[in-house]
Amino acid sequence: LDMIGEFQRAIEAHTGTGEDRAVELDLDRVESQKNFAMVSTLGYFLLATLILFAMLSILLYIYNLLRNHLNRIRMNLGTFMAFGLSPEFIQAGYLRIILLLVLRVCTSATGTLVLLQVILWLMARSGVSVPQALDHVSVLGNPWLYACLGAVLASSLLICRWQLRRFLKAPPGDLIYDRK
Repeated sequence: LDMIGEFQRAIEAHTGTGEDRAVELDLDRVESQKNFAMVSTLGYFLLATLILFAMLSILLYIYNLLRNHLNRIRMNLGTFMAFGLSPEFIQAGYLRIILLLVLRVCTSATGTLVLLQVILWLMARSGVSVPQALDHVSVLGNPWLYACLGAVLASSLLICRWQLRRFLKAPPGDLIYDRK
């Protein structure tokens, strides 16, 4: 689309500019295609930005939830460590819990999206008019959904692992007596 103007000038130089020329280009249509391409690119950029913002919000929520929980039970964890429970054992337990929590949330979100897709399919199949914006909704075939879910899962586990390591490297006495 960027070279259409140059192409038109080359055709005009070769065939002339009169009414009898064989090839005529509609520049208004070309301009509308350029505008559509620009708006489409801007839409994809905004969509990607919103997805990244949502993922960051989810990760910050999980980080703050874990940090507040660990600070609330720091004396209990210090006592467990003082009685011989290793930090690695505690960390493995928490990572297992967090993995199950994030997997349940991802499964329920995907299930909700699949339910929405089934409802839209049933509406279209029964003859109910479906809004045109929802005509092309496809959840199961969208690779971005799986990429985002995988990124949230992996990032959650990495952030929680880092937070737990940082928290559990303190000696048990510091955790029990709330020393910094």
